[in-house]
Order: sequence, then C-alpha cells, then structure tokens
Amino acid sequence: MINLFRKREPDKAIMVAAAIAFTALAFIIYTMFFDILIPGLPDGSYRQAVGALFAIPAFLLAGGQTLIAGFFLHALTHLYKGRQPAYYKAAFITAVMTLMFSFTYVIFPNFGPFYYIVFAVGGPDYALPVEIFWTLFTIGVGTYLTRRIYGIAYPQAALSIALVLLGITVAAS
Repeated sequence: MINLFRKREPDKAIMVAAAIAFTALAFIIYTMFFDILIPGLPDGSYRQAVGALFAIPAFLLAGGQTLIAGFFLHALTHLYKGRQPAYYKAAFITAVMTLMFSFTYVIFPNFGPFYYIVFAVGGPDYALPVEIFWTLFTIGVGTYLTRRIYGIAYPQAALSIALVLLGITVAAS
C-alpha cells in the first residue's frame, strides 16, 4: 500500500521545473494584466505605449520576484537551520508565491493587489475582504511549504513568508 502522507523529499528536477513553470505563468499573467502607470503617456499606460516590448519588464518582474525573493528566503532558512539548504527549494516556494501574487491581477484586473488604490478608482465593496483573504491564503500556502520543505518552526516560517510576500509586493509597486 502506498502512503501518500509520508514526508518525503521532492525531486530536485521536479521542483526546478515547477519553479520555472510557475514563474512562466506569472510572466504570462503580468503581460496580460499588469501595467506600469506613467503620467504623460497615452492613457498613462506603459504597456500600451511600448506594445510587445512590455514583455521585457514583465519578464524582469516575474523572474526578479522569484529569484530575489528566493535568495532572501534562502538566507532566512540558513539562519534558522544553521546549514546551507539548497537554493532551488527557496526558488520553488517563491515561484509559487509569485504566481499566487500575480493572480490578484486576474481577480482584480483594474487595480491588481493594491487594495488602497481600490478606493481611489471606485473598486467594489468586496475588494478589500478578498484582498485580505487572498493575502492570508498566500501566506498560509507559503508557510506550509516552508515548514514542509525546510522543517522550520511555524513562527519562523510565517515571519519569513510574510517578509518574502512583502518583497514581492514592493517589487510590483
């Protein structure tokens, strides 16, 4: 009988491939929904002004969020565990979080994950509760993965993931 609930180490190749796939999905979402608003451009939209070349900043955003947040999580886990864990594990976790963060642009295509803008653009009443729920859900998934992969205590994992999500959010703003 196969025990599906036993703790086993995920395969490195699978985690790397999944991290690349999740980052690629985030890139696709960013090219479709993300925009850089710059006063003085037509409709203030950088995406409209540069057309297909917008893929470059979208690629830099998705890749940067995954890689830089991955380095940050990698350093934090090293502090907690006292040994140098493999970077690909941190990259996998941050790729999942980057993808989940990018989904807020799909949920709210007019203003993305920045709920404080909702009130300026007349967003729906449900925007703030959905933003809060999605943020907590993202932190929960990241915390679970961090605890499962690294074996870090819950408070350390939750704090690390909250800081990583903060970095991902700042990169998009």
